[in-house]
Amino acid sequence: MNPSVAPGSVPPGSVPPGSAARPRRAAPLSLEERRASVLAAAVPLLLERGLDVSTRDLATAAGVAEGTLFRVFPDKASLVRAAVGQALDPTDLVEQIGAAHGPDLRRSLTLAIATVLDRGRTVSSLLAVVHQLPRGTEAGADEGRHHHPAHGPVVPGPGGHGPAAHGAGRHPAQAIVEALTALLEPHAAALRQPPAVCARLVVAVALGAARPGAPDPTLPAAALVDLLLDGLLAPSAPHHPETSC
Repeated sequence: MNPSVAPGSVPPGSVPPGSAARPRRAAPLSLEERRASVLAAAVPLLLERGLDVSTRDLATAAGVAEGTLFRVFPDKASLVRAAVGQALDPTDLVEQIGAAHGPDLRRSLTLAIATVLDRGRTVSSLLAVVHQLPRGTEAGADEGRHHHPAHGPVVPGPGGHGPAAHGAGRHPAQAIVEALTALLEPHAAALRQPPAVCARLVVAVALGAARPGAPDPTLPAAALVDLLLDGLLAPSAPHHPETSC
């Protein structure tokens, strides 16, 4: 027994018997981190239920109180518009296309197109939810944004709220075209057209296949790549030079 410690007292620096050290609280999330967390949880519900999903369900999925949800997004309409803006941000898509680079062109292009198709279908579904918003609330989606009929009505523009990675006035699809151009560059000798031209064609076809009303909205990436690389003729079909492009 330590003679310098009085009976019944606790030595300095020790923890009383039966008690545990209090765990430190995690640092609170910043507004941007909370916003990203809410959107990550909300997008799957919006895709599944559209505007039928309640703000209570959205808050529960995000693991926050409903009041916290409204501190991040003032209403459901603003959350839906933010979800579209996030889906249109090509940053992670460009990274995925970069990760698809490889010596096998067909395999690399299939991996890249699969990501473009998946994102295109997500954006189309979210835009459909935007169009369901009560008249007047969807108007805010156009503030600081531009209309691009070819790829959807809501895309960030100069002065808008889209990611800075887009660049002023730069359409999100342009970043995808540039990423695909880099993927095709090592295979330039095997292509009929320059990689940049081929990349624009690939993006146009992939986004077209992902749009609502596409001839086959479930067309897999591998089938799309076969059409792009091999054309419309079946392998056993006779080839007529006068019909070649």
